[in-house]
Amino acid sequence: MSDPAPRPAFPTPDPAVATARRLALNEDWAATVVGLLLLALVLISVVFGFTWWLGGRLGLDDRLRALLSSAVSICGISAAIAAAGATAVARHGDSRVIRSLG
Repeated sequence: MSDPAPRPAFPTPDPAVATARRLALNEDWAATVVGLLLLALVLISVVFGFTWWLGGRLGLDDRLRALLSSAVSICGISAAIAAAGATAVARHGDSRVIRSLG
């Protein structure tokens, strides 16, 4: 007689269990993505607000406060360049801030 076929170490679940696992995994990924987006939104908002407040305490102009807050809270020099164009800081002689961030 020959030996029976080896049994797998982990038995294959029935289709209902496999479907339930797939659904649970999809729900976990959705919750993870939503959680990460909320975390990013909260962190960016808190850092922007704190930097805006600190710039006000230091007596900076509102345009310069917007430039620094967006640069610090979002991603640095690329945000500073975009904010400088939007707030017209560069036309008022404050482009030294953009150079110092780079």
